[in-house]
Amino acid sequence: VQLAALTSTQFGVLATDVIAAIATADVDTLTTTVIAALKSTQAAGLTTDQVAHLSTTQVAALSTGILSTLGTTQGAALSDTQVAALNSAQLAALPTNVLAVFSTDDIAAIKTAALAGLKSSQVAGLTSDQVVALSTTQVSTLTSAQAVGLTTNQVANMQDADLAALKSNVISGLSTTQINAITSDQVDALTSQQIGALSTLQVSAGLNSQQIAAFNSVQLSALTSAQFGVL
Repeated sequence: VQLAALTSTQFGVLATDVIAAIATADVDTLTTTVIAALKSTQAAGLTTDQVAHLSTTQVAALSTGILSTLGTTQGAALSDTQVAALNSAQLAALPTNVLAVFSTDDIAAIKTAALAGLKSSQVAGLTSDQVVALSTTQVSTLTSAQAVGLTTNQVANMQDADLAALKSNVISGLSTTQINAITSDQVDALTSQQIGALSTLQVSAGLNSQQIAAFNSVQLSALTSAQFGVL
């Protein structure tokens, strides 16, 4: 009750060790105004138990400045419900190494609207398991600017349904190295629209003989004369 009565100005003068000493049961009483006004030095003092006790409303009130200084142990303490409360600006503010410690449930819980804030460097920092954890709906929202961050290992481990969910303009924006990382087993998942969107450079320098051999008749018929000409 006493904590709940503190203004953001009053809370702002509390030392880091005092913040760390706040009982987890009392964390819930902190107002969103106070949470939004947290200083980075104070946030650094939050224990994992305190972070885990933040309500979704409190998480939504965290400033991007605070989230940009979040530590890996603090990030790992966030639940999927808390992660689902993050918006695009907050997600974009998270350090790459913090996003990398999110559980697969956390990753699956990220709202599609929030995914819009994901940077290519953050995408590159995701583990293969995290990429697999993305739903087809989440994958379908990825932009070409974000997808350039996909590593060859991530591409090779994508589920067929997720690969097929990538927009055609995203496929056309992939590097030849990324195209080459698609396994022959995954090739069958590529849609006619995706194949038609491939540039001649992607076809000539990205596709290998094993991939082309795995094309089915529908996929082969989707090739344009320009694409077929560079095979």
